[in-house]
Amino acid sequence: MYNRLRSLYSANWGMGKIAARIIYRGVFLPRITYAAEIWSEGTKLLKSQKKLLSAQRTPLLAITSAYATSSTNCLATVAGTLPLDLEIRFQALKRAQSRLRISVEAFTDRTDELMTEWQTRYESTEKAVGLRR
Repeated sequence: MYNRLRSLYSANWGMGKIAARIIYRGVFLPRITYAAEIWSEGTKLLKSQKKLLSAQRTPLLAITSAYATSSTNCLATVAGTLPLDLEIRFQALKRAQSRLRISVEAFTDRTDELMTEWQTRYESTEKAVGLRR
């Protein structure tokens, strides 16, 4: 789906970074995170993480205008968004908290754990992000 929308973009014409971010947040994320509370535990599997990060890579490249050799974890950081597996778990936490299944304190604690996991991943990534001008 995102690739079809992305095909409207070229380096010199078409969809810009702002439009790419709007499509990512308004179309891509809601479709991916739909029913996240049901399958969020599956995102802890390495195979699932690789698939999700692979799906997220194209939108992040469009948002950041980074080189294709950039690390996906670094791209997420530069784009100001969570890696997709962590985003799914975050959305599941938000829904659980809004339905009063977990307390605000538990939501805060688990969100902090997600941020710590993201930080650990970022620090373990060896590739740097190269942005195009």
